[in-house]
Amino acid sequence: MPLKSDLSINAEKFHPNAVSNQTQEVNEDLMKMFDKGPKWYEVSDSTSTVLNDQFESSENSFFGH
Repeated sequence: MPLKSDLSINAEKFHPNAVSNQTQEVNEDLMKMFDKGPKWYEVSDSTSTVLNDQFESSENSFFGH
């Protein structure tokens, strides 16, 4: 007898049409912001930490930290 999972996933929530316009705009803005800087594999971990700290303290901080 198969086990019933406690996890259920509604596949409709993952369809592109289910994403709101606001979410699409935020996603596009995030992609543009991250395209400006170096890729994660192009810098050392210490440089990445410095860049992250600079980003979080800048006016570009998306989450307002």
